[in-house]
Amino acid sequence: MKKMFFFFIFLFIISAWIFFWWNKIYTIARVQVTDDGVNKVILHTRPGTVCEILDRAKIKINEKDKISPNCSQDVKDEVKITIKRYKKLTVLKNGKETKIDIFGRKTLKEALVENNIVYDENDIISKNLDSLIKNDTKIEIINVTHKTEVENEIIEFKKITKKDKNRQLGYKRIIKEGELGKEKITYNVVYHNGTEFEKKIIAKEIIKEPINQITLIGTYKLGKLHEGNASWYSYKDCNCAAHRYLPIGSRVKVTNKLNGKSVIVTINDRGPFVDDRIIDLSKTSFKKIASIGTGVINVKVEEIIE
Repeated sequence: MKKMFFFFIFLFIISAWIFFWWNKIYTIARVQVTDDGVNKVILHTRPGTVCEILDRAKIKINEKDKISPNCSQDVKDEVKITIKRYKKLTVLKNGKETKIDIFGRKTLKEALVENNIVYDENDIISKNLDSLIKNDTKIEIINVTHKTEVENEIIEFKKITKKDKNRQLGYKRIIKEGELGKEKITYNVVYHNGTEFEKKIIAKEIIKEPINQITLIGTYKLGKLHEGNASWYSYKDCNCAAHRYLPIGSRVKVTNKLNGKSVIVTINDRGPFVDDRIIDLSKTSFKKIASIGTGVINVKVEEIIE
């Protein structure tokens, strides 16, 4: 009997020892893992370090990731493991590049605030600020400013040409000088990172109107030449003359050969019917090239080609 009693006692001790170590080594424990804000639950059946448990669960860890508790810490019971993944954020602002180390789940807006990167509501940002940061994310912030600028600008004058049928072709003279005008123009100027990007006119005001330049040019050509004497006759007040055969309405240039003075007249009558005279000028026309008292002068008569 005693032998049986001691046998059962021995069997009980052995069973308790085996149960103790089985429970110690192979107990299934729950481990909660928060991986960049995403919760997971994994089970482990034997003790190990944090990294060993994550490796068994096929959760890859990168060198720069932050893990809590420490990767080398032993895990025997239930535990919460937090992984904050490393990301590299590159920010380009005002031509300057800044590289930022980011750990954990963050939006671009959160990262910029945490790193004291200031931006304005008018700035142009290449990515949505509410988007989550991924590794090697690049973002550009373009500083946008608006300025009102006023400039005085020159208004060019127009060059107007007037034809003078009483002037010979080749004649050209400015009879009124042109003057530049002035205009005040107000612009809205947009700058990107301090460089002018866009310029729009928002108002105009003329300070001084320009004065147009007027140039007189001759139009007629000289044709056949006639030489002889000219007299005058009392006719109505006009630059006109009588000629024996030149067409009525045609024009001629009459030059006093003695003083070089000239007048252009229109043939509107017939005459003179005196052998030694080739043209009869109206009193008005004659007075422009000679004294009335002269009576008869030696002239050259040139036909005008219109």
